[in-house]
Amino acid sequence: MDEKEADFINLSVVFFYVLMIIIAGRFSDAFPHRMDLFRIGLTGLIAACPVMFGMFESGSKVGIFLAQMQFAFCLAMVEGGKAAWEVELWMADPSLSFTGVAVGHNVSATVFGGTMPLISTFLFTRGEYLIERNGDDLVYYLIPGFYVSLLATISLWCISDVVRHPHDVKTGQIKVRKARSLARKRERARRAKLLKETGNAGRWIEKATSWIPTGNTSPTNQKKEEISKPVRRSTMYPQKDTPYIPPSQR
Repeated sequence: MDEKEADFINLSVVFFYVLMIIIAGRFSDAFPHRMDLFRIGLTGLIAACPVMFGMFESGSKVGIFLAQMQFAFCLAMVEGGKAAWEVELWMADPSLSFTGVAVGHNVSATVFGGTMPLISTFLFTRGEYLIERNGDDLVYYLIPGFYVSLLATISLWCISDVVRHPHDVKTGQIKVRKARSLARKRERARRAKLLKETGNAGRWIEKATSWIPTGNTSPTNQKKEEISKPVRRSTMYPQKDTPYIPPSQR
């Protein structure tokens, strides 16, 4: 294969990969849980990586093209909805979403993505050494693909068992409701414990402080709300619950 043919194949695969990322990002919104699409893509990557490196050794142009296409298809299913999923992981505390996504994404990309060419090159040269020592065997050519499959397996395990945070908007709403319900239960338990320890004094304190307004319900705001409420007035006969207003002042 000459250089022009290799460039054309790579350009076609990149164009297909970008298109599939857009489709997978839109398709991930239709899943009840966005991680389900990630699981499908990661499972495909586990199988596609060794197959891709094996097809590279076949020498067939069609085989090399199809091997890269299947890898790009599986990878796009993971990358399509990843940006939205990373933000949704921090929906319980949105104030930390920028920091959490930036640190988590860039650190993982630096540690694993930055060292990928180095490790892949080392594994490839190691495979050539094993071929010279033990003879020509297809398994030695698949060693770099096994490394990528190992990373995909770790990612699949992490999103399935390690990550316990809300994974999408629907699941997040359920988690938030459960957290609020748990907070209400703890507040009731605290009040019950206070009443049990203080007896009638605690009940008296609870009743005595119940009139204190909370939030924006101050006396000034309550007076403004009462003034802004419309008053029903009769054009002919004044009602008992409204003051009489002369026609000249209406």
